[in-house]
Amino acid sequence: MGKRFLAVAVFLLLICPSVALAAPSQVRISVFNFGTVNLEASGLGATVTNQLINLLGEDASLTMLDRKELEAFLSMNDLQQNDQIDNVVNIGTRLGLNVVVVGSVEKKGSVIMVLCKAVQIEQKKAILSARVAAVGEAGLAGEMRKLSQQIRNAITEQILKEKSTEGGAFGGPVEVTKRSGNRSIHLLWEAPPG
Repeated sequence: MGKRFLAVAVFLLLICPSVALAAPSQVRISVFNFGTVNLEASGLGATVTNQLINLLGEDASLTMLDRKELEAFLSMNDLQQNDQIDNVVNIGTRLGLNVVVVGSVEKKGSVIMVLCKAVQIEQKKAILSARVAAVGEAGLAGEMRKLSQQIRNAITEQILKEKSTEGGAFGGPVEVTKRSGNRSIHLLWEAPPG
């Protein structure tokens, strides 16, 4: 059994080293400051922004752009954070980001409503549009946890979709033949078409 495993491992390393040695890809992400829709929501934009940064930062597959780096870049280039897709794509492209999270916060009485979009920069479109509502700031933390999970799910789904459509699937070797010897296994194959 051990020899077969070794033969398969060597086969994978020789034939498709990029598959055998591929490391999980990191998604570069940033959360822009959430705007406030009304005066009652003052201060809640920063609360929502910071909660999402912290929650998304817990995911090892996401690389969060440092806030200071984002602010310095925006200041040097006279750019503003907002939820306009063209602006988000422009900034995200220049910073080498994969996804930017944007949105706004509104408060009516004790109800806090958050509108959020996750924009996939290369595709220039929102891969998630979500609206969540919480009663009071105490309920907001739980809703932000759910929202961060929705964002992660949308990113994962988009990555899987991209990988399935990338330049066609690797066809693998063709006409593979195996000859077993006393102490070795000989594999012969031909390259796939194209």
